[in-house]
Amino acid sequence: MNCDNNEIGRTQATTKLARALLRSDGLKLAALNNPVRRHIYDPSRRLILETAALTVDPERLKRCFDHIGRGLYWHHFNQKRFTGQISAHIEFLVNPGNDLFGEFNHPQRRLRELASHAFSSIQKIGANPSAFYYQVNHNVIELYPAMRLVFYEGSCITLVFG
Repeated sequence: MNCDNNEIGRTQATTKLARALLRSDGLKLAALNNPVRRHIYDPSRRLILETAALTVDPERLKRCFDHIGRGLYWHHFNQKRFTGQISAHIEFLVNPGNDLFGEFNHPQRRLRELASHAFSSIQKIGANPSAFYYQVNHNVIELYPAMRLVFYEGSCITLVFG
């Protein structure tokens, strides 16, 4: 669970995700491999929470968002398919090591700031924006659009089509 997510996202994490983990030993082994106990501050609720940092496969996540991006591209632009490359930047991944401002986390934080600025005035598209919406910016890169996917108002992914 990303602590930036809204209440809907937190509920999803504690109910549906928990049930999925109970049903699948393979998913449990993959998702809960070497958890690291952490305390985080949730500014929206002004609470310090105990949680676990989990190791994820960033390449597998990028492939998932590549597929989602291609589907959204087809839907949004009414085109059969996008055949170029998609670069997925997963803004909510952090390295929970001792140096939260280190070489991995600083660029991630900077990317989130830049994407937030680039998409700040762009229309949000989605029937239920508290669960999911996306934005399309045609001005980030000269010839290609960029999309920002936002899940539960806190887990953001920027897709650059090229």
